[in-house]
Amino acid sequence: MSSNIFSDEKYQEAAQKAYDFIVRQLNVNDYSLFPRMKENYDDSHTSRIFATVDMPEDAKVNFPKYIYCDQFYDHEYQGVCSGGHKNTGIARHNLGVEITVWTDSKYRSCICPLHADGSWRSEQYFRETDYYAIGDSENSTIVKWETYWYRHDKIINESGSNGLKGFDLKYYRWLDDGGNEINPDSLPGKVSWVDAEYQAAIDAYDEAMEKGEPWEGEIPERAHFVRATAYTLRPTLVDDTVIDDAIPKYADYDCIQYVYADVEYKTEAQSIIYDGEVSASDLPDTAPELPELPQPFLRDIMVQPGPRTGTLIITWITNFEDACELSFDGNTQTVRSQTVADGYYTYHATVSAALGREYEVSITGKDDTSASKTFSYVDSNRYLVVGDPQITDAASAEVWYQIQNVLDPLPTLIVSMGDQVDSILDPLLRTEQYHQFTARQSVPIATVRGNHDRNVHFLGHYGLPNASEGNWYCLHNGVLFIEIDSNVTDVVFHRNFISRALAAEPDHKWAILLMHHSMYSTSTRAMTNNTTTLRNSLTEFIVKETDIDIVFAGHEHFLSHTTYPGKLFFTCPTCTGSKYYTADNTSVEWSQVTIDTKVPKYTVMDVTDERITLSVYDLSGTILNLCTVTKPVAGEGA
Repeated sequence: MSSNIFSDEKYQEAAQKAYDFIVRQLNVNDYSLFPRMKENYDDSHTSRIFATVDMPEDAKVNFPKYIYCDQFYDHEYQGVCSGGHKNTGIARHNLGVEITVWTDSKYRSCICPLHADGSWRSEQYFRETDYYAIGDSENSTIVKWETYWYRHDKIINESGSNGLKGFDLKYYRWLDDGGNEINPDSLPGKVSWVDAEYQAAIDAYDEAMEKGEPWEGEIPERAHFVRATAYTLRPTLVDDTVIDDAIPKYADYDCIQYVYADVEYKTEAQSIIYDGEVSASDLPDTAPELPELPQPFLRDIMVQPGPRTGTLIITWITNFEDACELSFDGNTQTVRSQTVADGYYTYHATVSAALGREYEVSITGKDDTSASKTFSYVDSNRYLVVGDPQITDAASAEVWYQIQNVLDPLPTLIVSMGDQVDSILDPLLRTEQYHQFTARQSVPIATVRGNHDRNVHFLGHYGLPNASEGNWYCLHNGVLFIEIDSNVTDVVFHRNFISRALAAEPDHKWAILLMHHSMYSTSTRAMTNNTTTLRNSLTEFIVKETDIDIVFAGHEHFLSHTTYPGKLFFTCPTCTGSKYYTADNTSVEWSQVTIDTKVPKYTVMDVTDERITLSVYDLSGTILNLCTVTKPVAGEGA
């Protein structure tokens, strides 16, 4: 690619036009949705409009991170883009919508977005999220649905002179907040169904009244109507979806929603999304050359504990599938890629390392791409246990880096109790947060899977020793760490995994169970169905059938611990302060210690043969809490 094209004045002008065009497409002020309702409707309300509700002022606007610049510089392009938004047929039955766009531009102009770094690549997919509140005036139930979209190419006018191509985006499935698929035929709320015969009686009565004719017989009661509100947020990026050449273009649209007794949504509209013309005189004389592939990258190196002391797992990602060369402690190995998540390739390498040294890992890949990281592998039995780093932005990342180096000397391992990054739905934001989480590392870090890690990117970015799905275990200096994925409530699977881990390392001195969700915290978050299932099904097993000494958790973002179940259940507070929650259930029967001050905190775990000491500090180094777990020395009485 010629280096001066991107600085060309004419090109910059065209690029700005493209960017302004996309901003306009996604500007909430250019959209409107009018659910109709009225509390005191008149007797002739059948099939009538109820009332008007404007788009919420706080509706989120998602500006694109790229521009469709080629649509404006292609010298053959002379037309406009138009589009329609409708809710009919199968889509209406599923409370879905269909968005269709057309362009008379060449096909290539729809699949070559220009990124801010000057590279051309298509990599993002979109969804639209609709919120519906359905119920009667006395019993309103709010339910959230999420529509997932895919792109389908078809030729609209194959036999015509211009060969138009269309791109249909259709619903895939509906999910609730818990990620469970919803049956669109089973809606919540109080609904009265009106059959055709009864509706005919109502219509006949209305007609008689309008004509002033007498009515004989029983006057039909009016159908019970539901009230409904609806609004549509801007298109947002779909979780875990990065697909080549999937670049839909969205139309501005107006929607009218009629709500009748069977909660049938009828929405039909169409509008032009760009009503101007771009002529050849507005375009650069020469279009930029499009590279065949984006520039290769190699990043997000993570160093984590291996199966046993003296082994480490090193993980990184690239956007190419070629093998990489890893250099560590004077040795080199070739590492091949794995496809774990869409959008990038994952590499895992296991290396041997002696305790008590500082190391540098260096990796080279395609076209001389390279990255490196230095870290310490400390010979001690001091650990730093931290709750929910949950990186949200640069500020929380800086606290994360500070926490990693707060101890002098450094700990032998850091144990992160889940939710390493915050973003669940926005791949661009999540990608940036992974960069921030992995950018600096003082010592190896063990990562627990949290609810914000409940996607394939957790497995794509981290190396898990002795892994079985989201569960893993490792032995370090006599301490056996066993992690279970508490997003999963298959308690038989968890019990079997814990038993296998304990049996596989019979010489462990201490056994620590790690899980993100806290079974014994002092908040109502511990009373959810999933956590209650884990608590009721695992507590007796842990206390009576295993030699587990401590159960660590996170999720709550405040400190609490209790020995009520018979062993120490310890909930770690947030280490970055990116989010805080309140201990709103301190009267629960197992409540013993709770500290929910709104400051970042960390826990130091010191281990000897006889004792584990847990010391909780705030970021200033002030000690806030201390507790111990002891066991008799071998050969002594209990």
